[in-house]
Amino acid sequence: MALRKYIALVLVLAALTGCQPAKDQRTSIRVGRSRADVSGNRTANDSYGTNGTTSNKTWGEVTSNGSSQAWMQNLQNFASPSLTGQAQANLLGSVSAQSGQNTGVRFYGSAVTTGGNSGGSSRSFDPKSMLMHVEIYDDKAANQTLPPVVIEIAPDLQGFAGAGGTLNGSQVNLFFQDQYGTIRLAGYINGNTFSGNFGYCTGDQSYCSNTNNTNMLGQFAVDTCGFFQCN
Repeated sequence: MALRKYIALVLVLAALTGCQPAKDQRTSIRVGRSRADVSGNRTANDSYGTNGTTSNKTWGEVTSNGSSQAWMQNLQNFASPSLTGQAQANLLGSVSAQSGQNTGVRFYGSAVTTGGNSGGSSRSFDPKSMLMHVEIYDDKAANQTLPPVVIEIAPDLQGFAGAGGTLNGSQVNLFFQDQYGTIRLAGYINGNTFSGNFGYCTGDQSYCSNTNNTNMLGQFAVDTCGFFQCN
């Protein structure tokens, strides 16, 4: 049994090395950070599978078992660059930290390995292939009052500052950075699931390049090949 699991994991990791990013088929507006109807989804439960994503990426989710107060404080900090200059009525409402609710945090992304060191298990990711798209569905979005809060970091968006990461065995560390902050994913590939800790930093490039300034939002989980395009 252990051998079969090992072989399956090796096949997934090997597929990551040769995969190429699919062409972007999405026609919706690219906003970077704002309240906007990008995916066409209005509740967290709408954001499942490939519904409304680019290039048939798969939605993942971010949840937390911590206190609701800490969860909301982190979300307000994380979302603040997207809501700068907004009227009071447009600021972030309540968001569930649990799975399967109408409100919540959903994301999809992309990262393609460059091949890494010859003969080694450690590989890096091509910054040009990397994208992180987050949608925060608060009660205002779920009630159809406002669109969700969008945070998207990608090389073709204004304000992009960098992206990268490493794949070492089954361990993955990724970062996505723009002029407003950084998103960091630190986790493991276990068969069909890529999961771990979802961290963020709100601040300029110099401040957020220091990993000590990373705040923990919660835990994430997403389909391995729906994120890494390994087929």
